[in-house]
Amino acid sequence: MQFGTLCIECLVGRYARMARAAGDSETATRFLKRVMDVMVSAPEGVSAPFLTPKLTALTEEFYGRSAIDYEAVKKASNEAMLALLPELRQRLAQAEDPLRLALGFAATANYIDFTALFGQVELESLGALFPASELPDERVYRAFCAELARADGLLYVLDNAGEIFADRLVAEELQKRFPALRLTFAVRGKPSVNDALREDARLAGLDRLGAVIDNGSAISGTELGYLSEELSDALSRAPVVLAKGQGNFETMLGCGRNVYYLFLCKCKRFTDFFSVPLMTGLFVREQDLKGRKLDIPAVFDP
Repeated sequence: MQFGTLCIECLVGRYARMARAAGDSETATRFLKRVMDVMVSAPEGVSAPFLTPKLTALTEEFYGRSAIDYEAVKKASNEAMLALLPELRQRLAQAEDPLRLALGFAATANYIDFTALFGQVELESLGALFPASELPDERVYRAFCAELARADGLLYVLDNAGEIFADRLVAEELQKRFPALRLTFAVRGKPSVNDALREDARLAGLDRLGAVIDNGSAISGTELGYLSEELSDALSRAPVVLAKGQGNFETMLGCGRNVYYLFLCKCKRFTDFFSVPLMTGLFVREQDLKGRKLDIPAVFDP
């Protein structure tokens, strides 16, 4: 899915803010020209997450790894969510429908996104977000459960570190509701901003609930033409796919697979596409979006 005008506006603005904070204006100008070169030279049809590896490498070239210490960010995110698990588990134990609430928690945890929400994520106030967790769309949720009752496996495509502890809660509830369901978890293949890797999945205990595979690259999503053979095979065989986060939605929309998407709308392109307020949690499925393109033109606002 081709990144659009709103993506360009967002990316340039995000890296401009970072550059101004990190150094002098002359360096920032040279850096931003290179940022725009990356976008101009991108292959036709790719989404914004495809640009992540080159933009990250470019940031390190100009400002070093200390510009945004994603390793520290991931560590802090994992620790923050791990500390919240007892409280969230207690709420699940009291819930009328624990699986549905767990999916709501997972959508809320998609807040832990240090790219789309660059400079806005406050881990110290993370716990205050979960009491207001939005539950998945009832119609889509019923269809999801009905399909899982007949399926022998689920491919769960993960997103960010920290967030994956909420995904663990979803996985645990899935195994309680559907004990015969075989779970496979997909993470990024190489370091990519604050996205989850195999070691994050192990830290969250997901390797004890199912197989863990990766996408084979540092692309911050599931760009279909650039997948590892392992993930490509898993995607082709999975009867049901649950994909977390905006990046996976951007890269997978239109794939034709039986995908359910769970994420927060964190930018204008998504709020316009779905006609919802910013930070709305969504649970939508591929087949309901058939034929729709995430191609919202930018609006000139002088």
